[in-house]
Amino acid sequence: MKKRVGVYTLLIGSSLVWGENLIKNGSFEELDIIKKRRLYTIAHLKDWDSNSAMRLWPNRKFGKATDGEYKLALDTNKGAVDFISQKVETQKNALYQICLDARGRHNRSSNLKVLVDDKELLNIHPSRSSWHNYCATFVGTGTAQTITLSELENESNGKGPIIDNVVLEKIKDLVENENNTTEPAEDNNTLAEDENLIKNGSFENFEPQVVRRLYTIGTLENWVDKNGNPAVMRLWPPYKFGETPDGKYKLALDTRKRGFDAISQTIVTQSDKIYKLCIDGRGRKNRSSYFSVLIDGERL
Repeated sequence: MKKRVGVYTLLIGSSLVWGENLIKNGSFEELDIIKKRRLYTIAHLKDWDSNSAMRLWPNRKFGKATDGEYKLALDTNKGAVDFISQKVETQKNALYQICLDARGRHNRSSNLKVLVDDKELLNIHPSRSSWHNYCATFVGTGTAQTITLSELENESNGKGPIIDNVVLEKIKDLVENENNTTEPAEDNNTLAEDENLIKNGSFENFEPQVVRRLYTIGTLENWVDKNGNPAVMRLWPPYKFGETPDGKYKLALDTRKRGFDAISQTIVTQSDKIYKLCIDGRGRKNRSSYFSVLIDGERL
């Protein structure tokens, strides 16, 4: 089975084993209603803690909810950082996956983040055009852990992200080895072995086309562009935009001013394996440094 990985939000993963949803009222259907209007409802969410009552949109506003009638406006209040949180009991050294559906209202103020015990797990930049599902994994501590969904601090303008269908599932038991680190327990859905399936992932192998003092334009080995041709991209040396985390060169994903840039690579995967995709990234400009990761054309 082949998967095409295209770099056009960060990791994320697709569920292989479905279990019990540990999040209560994840589709926001159980409400203590304060105010009901034709286009929205203001209510306290059962089973969730929040900084205030929240706005919920019905199906006739911003598209149909992905689960049930209501979807949540995470940016209910202008000038305040809106969030919702819920405590869940986890098992020590168990692998959990949290997923949610999200869509944006405004390109520059629809971002949100997922935190576990106040540590950021996932930063989401949802599309305005349609719903997308976003997932991330973490290892349980065996305590009551706090799951928080929050808008970003500098984007509280009342036009923030819309979310629905929050799901948290245990997907794997891990065991401690002699080095006090965790590894998969033996079963039929073991994690893929610790081997990088991406070739030339640090962008060190390329054929130079144009060499300048501050950058190099090169044809990357093992990568193709959006048209399936060998990817010709700009690469920065260590003295430009900081040291690279691996090797000498780093890739400018926005090489061309017109059109969008993308690189992709085909890998072979195995069934009944869990794969983890990680990437180092940094921005050059606050409003134009977003990128997406896709597998077989579907954004993660």
